[in-house]
Amino acid sequence: MGLREGLKMLHEFEEGWIETKDSLTVGALIALRKGRAVKALSYCIVSWSEDDPVNEHNVGRLKAHIGDKILRKLLGEYNKILAQKSKIDDLARLVSEGLRLADPTDLELYETLQYLAPCLSAWGGFSHFPEEGGLLNQRADLMLFLLSLQQAYAKKKGR
Repeated sequence: MGLREGLKMLHEFEEGWIETKDSLTVGALIALRKGRAVKALSYCIVSWSEDDPVNEHNVGRLKAHIGDKILRKLLGEYNKILAQKSKIDDLARLVSEGLRLADPTDLELYETLQYLAPCLSAWGGFSHFPEEGGLLNQRADLMLFLLSLQQAYAKKKGR
């Protein structure tokens, strides 16, 4: 999964190459929900072989099958994490309680939650984001983890 590394993906085509984040961003998810695939793609592209800057207008000039292939790949990766949401919620409770993980099968998920814990303040709000930029530029998968962790801390304080 490479959840904490902030890796990038390289997509090569006859016309050139496109380097994207290895995950959808929050902004990309919002754009996809609104049916704005070009805007979603512009949130994910880091660099490309084109001479023009990466922006929504220039991304819109890509051939549709290229953008579709990239978005499907990124959405598939996000859906793999989303399918584990209940497991992530359970592990977030363990992290919030300061408990160790007994079963190493979910070690990567558990370590990701531990890695993200310092992003929350003592009051359960965000003290900082895990990556550069604002909320819309954050990886959607990491924000899913952070929200689970935030809810676990809130439940713990609510007792």
